[in-house]
Amino acid sequence: MIYTVEWTILLNTSSIHKSDRILQNIGQATGWSVEVLERKRNWKDTSKIIARANSAIQSFSFAGALHATMMASSRIAATWIVAAPGAGGPDYNATANLGSIMIPGIDSIAFRLSEGMGTESLLPAESRLDL
Repeated sequence: MIYTVEWTILLNTSSIHKSDRILQNIGQATGWSVEVLERKRNWKDTSKIIARANSAIQSFSFAGALHATMMASSRIAATWIVAAPGAGGPDYNATANLGSIMIPGIDSIAFRLSEGMGTESLLPAESRLDL
């Protein structure tokens, strides 16, 4: 089954070119393709960009997808605050602790893991997990 990791990232740059490089660093750290959905200037601080992006992963179970996501996200930030799913379904949300982010240029990052909504084109061979 395909699962989607929806990233929300506050980038410490006002340059689209630099934001591309930072988002590529996320893909390199996780080993997943990162499809940028939206980029816009932060309304509070126009020297920063807010980006939304998706990564698709494949796993036999939601537990396997969650494990893979937490392992991959540990290469972005050392510690995360994870919120358990609500009554609406098995979605998990996590936000990196601010002092633990290891990729330069990221001020904050969060993700939501959910079933479906991914696309096969985003799935490189490395992200096809047998967990």
